[in-house]
Amino acid sequence: MKKVLLASVALVALGAASAQASEPLKLTVGGFLQEMVGYVDNHGFNQSTAPGSVHLSQVDVNSLGLIQFKASTTLDNGISAAVNIDTFASSGTSSKSAASSSCGRTPWGQFTKSSAGGAAFELGAPNCGNNTNIYRSYGTLSGGFGSLIIGQREDATYIIHNTAPDVSTYGPVGDSFVGNVGNIPTFHHVYQQDNTTRYDGTTSKISYISPSFMGAAIAATYNPSMSYIGNSSSPADATSGDTPVYFPQGRSNGMDYNGDLYAAGLAYNNKFGNIGVKADFSVAQANVANLRMYNGGTQISFAGFTVGGSFFNREVPTGATIGGMYSQAQVTGILNNSNGAGGVQQPLLAGTVTPNAYARYGAFAGNNWTGGVSYATGPYAVSFALFHDNTKEIAVMNGTGKADSTLTYEFGAAYTMGPGVKLNAGIGYFDYKGDAGVAATPWTSKNDGVFVATGLRLDF
Repeated sequence: MKKVLLASVALVALGAASAQASEPLKLTVGGFLQEMVGYVDNHGFNQSTAPGSVHLSQVDVNSLGLIQFKASTTLDNGISAAVNIDTFASSGTSSKSAASSSCGRTPWGQFTKSSAGGAAFELGAPNCGNNTNIYRSYGTLSGGFGSLIIGQREDATYIIHNTAPDVSTYGPVGDSFVGNVGNIPTFHHVYQQDNTTRYDGTTSKISYISPSFMGAAIAATYNPSMSYIGNSSSPADATSGDTPVYFPQGRSNGMDYNGDLYAAGLAYNNKFGNIGVKADFSVAQANVANLRMYNGGTQISFAGFTVGGSFFNREVPTGATIGGMYSQAQVTGILNNSNGAGGVQQPLLAGTVTPNAYARYGAFAGNNWTGGVSYATGPYAVSFALFHDNTKEIAVMNGTGKADSTLTYEFGAAYTMGPGVKLNAGIGYFDYKGDAGVAATPWTSKNDGVFVATGLRLDF
């Protein structure tokens, strides 16, 4: 059925009914393996006393590997057809094991551990990943008409997006960097990317990128079922059973948004003498909480220097709702069913939240931006990059309803030892700020600290 659907879409879009391949698709295999060693010092993470009274630190080793299968051919009519399948190649990605599992944490696990009742525990989620863990799987038809991409990969606005230059171990700073460098406080709310990937990820979609005309191109995506699933991996809208998972985490994990997503953007890439200019701007509209996203970025390069940055605004209008919560009674019922140890209701979650405030919170309404500069000469490169995010909160979570603020910046360095072999490193600072929900835990929305990370990346 999928093959028939794919063929039908291709025929309608391209009008190519009789083209034959001059030869079968040829398979190539590539990928990379990255080994990372890091140290982080958290200053008062999730403490009920003043920040700095307890320093939680940890040295850890993380692995991230990806195997990429590619097959392509060119048809007699000049149209190119390609298949891409990317699968994770690391299993047990951390040198530390969670108490309930022999597996390591996810590739994006954090370096540190905290303590409760004197017993240490891992903060990263256990991950028994293996070679059947498919990350991307999509087909591409390209030619003079542009590129048509169908399948599981990031949307077109992500493909054309520019962000702050960053050569550090966990770069780029605008793409899941935040969760790698320090522990996010329990009640802190943050959108960790400067793009749409946390909303629609590598879910199945249809994307198109036009040919470039004088450096300019258009890009568009339709996603029939935007699916953001958090830690609870629930296949349905949030329920009272999910609430203990996502509200105490300061996130709306547990929601499967299941709404359409439309996105379109304009990209520019050109050179003027020795000066290179890249830029993009896009708009995405989701049929979830009437969420609208504005995204843009730019990079300017000259004489080995690259200067760039990006912005990402996430807007939920007045009156919008989410997760089927249309009335005050429904939202209050969800909050009051959030139970702690022994089934006792958590006082922090008892309160009044309007359906619209719940939607803004659940859809991560807010904004962020990145900025940075890099310099490369021969096999050496250095960079400085920063990321800042403001994400909407609700009063029952932090006492005031003021947005939580996240800032992180890093100095990075990289050395290319030879083809496919690179060393990189980084040192930086992170700062999570937010008001607290109850007087007994005034710092559970705050944390700051320093980190150092080194890595070896092997591309094949």
